[in-house]
Amino acid sequence: MEDPKLAWAAKILPPSKTQMVINWLAQNLSHEEYCITYVTGSKNDASPSWFVLTNKRLIFISNQLVNSFNFGECFIEFDLGHVKDGHFQKRTFSTLGELQIVTKSGTTVLDYVVPDLGKDFISTLLATLNSKK
Repeated sequence: MEDPKLAWAAKILPPSKTQMVINWLAQNLSHEEYCITYVTGSKNDASPSWFVLTNKRLIFISNQLVNSFNFGECFIEFDLGHVKDGHFQKRTFSTLGELQIVTKSGTTVLDYVVPDLGKDFISTLLATLNSKK
């Protein structure tokens, strides 16, 4: 069964790159796992990187996923128990911002994020983390 949030993303993002990510997620989400929210960002909107929040983990998917034969090098997943915090900061002299996810193993950054989407993502992530505690 296709996740409705991911199906909606496929309609609004660039078709070729988005469809590859959607297909990858469909193959890599377990039966009990579903997408809560996601956010995209990148220097190039034609090949966005994604943060996808599911009910079990947070997945960072690099924009290189669509061009790589080794998908394992193009994503990082974090169990929600390992995610400590998240921040969104609008860049000076820019309409876009930077999303930072702090985990036990370090900080992962997604650049060029639309502020409303970044703030909504962080809000949902923090609410999900609080509900897991």
